[in-house]
Amino acid sequence: MTLVNLHQIMKAVFKKIIISASIVPMVASLILPFVVFAQRIQNDNIKRDTAFCSKISDTLTNIENRINERETKIKERRETRQSNIDERREKRDDRLAEFRQKRDENRSEYFQKLMEKAQTDAQKQAVVQFQTDINNAIIARKTAIDKAISDFRQGVNNAISSRKTSVDSLISTYKNSIKEAFNKAQIDCDNGVATSEIRTTLRTSLKELREKFENDRKNLDKINDSLDSLIAAKRAAFEKAISDFKTAVQTAKEKLKAVFPES
Repeated sequence: MTLVNLHQIMKAVFKKIIISASIVPMVASLILPFVVFAQRIQNDNIKRDTAFCSKISDTLTNIENRINERETKIKERRETRQSNIDERREKRDDRLAEFRQKRDENRSEYFQKLMEKAQTDAQKQAVVQFQTDINNAIIARKTAIDKAISDFRQGVNNAISSRKTSVDSLISTYKNSIKEAFNKAQIDCDNGVATSEIRTTLRTSLKELREKFENDRKNLDKINDSLDSLIAAKRAAFEKAISDFKTAVQTAKEKLKAVFPES
């Protein structure tokens, strides 16, 4: 082997070494970003998983706060509605009392005029009996009307109370079910269950609970349905009271006419 050939061989080997030395950092420079990016994704996933599990309690608290706010608004609406009901009832009672008082005054004048027309003892006695019969009929009508009003109002109160109990029970069950769903998520976090699985399970549970709550709420007995039957019962009681009164008055008038000459 000549010196020239040896020199050429050494030059070629040296060139390969130089090329190899230059390729290593170049390849490393291409791989390193992917390694760093993969590590960053892994770290982000760990942080995200840790954040999800650490925020379960706070998330539950936020949901419970929103439900409590809704409960407060429901309570305020109930109080406003009851206040309006009480106010309307008081006004109706005042109007009814005023109407009855005027009718009593007019009736007293009517009885007095009848007594002035009575000429004989029989006629005077007939007027007294007529007055008694009419007053008894009025008392019976008043008693029936007042009972119908009382029954109606008690029925309304019962319907409102029943719906209140049902709604409160529904909300309480909903809140407890949500708490159980979050408690399960926390237990799964503590036991190392995959966060994606925990998140999916929790989201599905909350969706199902919300849908169940809305369906149960819609299926509650509506107050308006109860009011229809209560209104019908009150109307029927009023009609009977008025019919009985008219019959009693007609009978009393016929007895009175029997002792009075035709005018």
